[in-house]
Amino acid sequence: VLGIPPLSEAELTVYAETGGELHASDPFSVTAGPLLDAAADLQLETSPGEAPPGYFLASLFGDPELLAIFDMEGRILWAVQQYDEEHGGIDSRVARDGESILFNRFAKDKNVDGGAIERIGLDGTPLETIVTPLGHHIFDELPDGTIAYIALDTRDTETYGTVCGDRVVEIGTDGTHREVYSTWDSLTLFESPTFDSTFYPQGFDWTHGNSI
Repeated sequence: VLGIPPLSEAELTVYAETGGELHASDPFSVTAGPLLDAAADLQLETSPGEAPPGYFLASLFGDPELLAIFDMEGRILWAVQQYDEEHGGIDSRVARDGESILFNRFAKDKNVDGGAIERIGLDGTPLETIVTPLGHHIFDELPDGTIAYIALDTRDTETYGTVCGDRVVEIGTDGTHREVYSTWDSLTLFESPTFDSTFYPQGFDWTHGNSI
């Protein structure tokens, strides 16, 4: 959330329009983190009782998926379709260079390995495609530009047959891929609440990682 001073607390209310009716959430508090290094020199001013200036960047996970920037009044200022009928995406962020946007994609058909992270300019111009084999859901960009993402980690077991765990992979700025974590190395296999989900056609959905 841009427009909230860094390292400060603010109270927010989320509004949503459904079926022509406006609904408001209960107020909740957030604590803003530090600004990116590229934005450290920005001078932000807010007035108590007034909506601060700023914008939201969001992946709108629907049909179709959209990447959108909208103002504090909820007006969409800029939007692009995040993918096509075969691919969707769920995560996005302003890149640490302050001059581009990163967002991910994966195939809606989970039999297909279509994972990638796209980098586009602030005007929507495509700049780079970072292939993320077996990638899904959430990713992050580390301070040195390394990309970390969640990948499906499927293995055959004697008890259950094929089971889908997760691993975390880092992609260095030189393009090198390195596995830094796997659920198979840290957890004992068990029938989790998502185990019988049909999300992955490859096998039982064991860990279904959703965040980094």
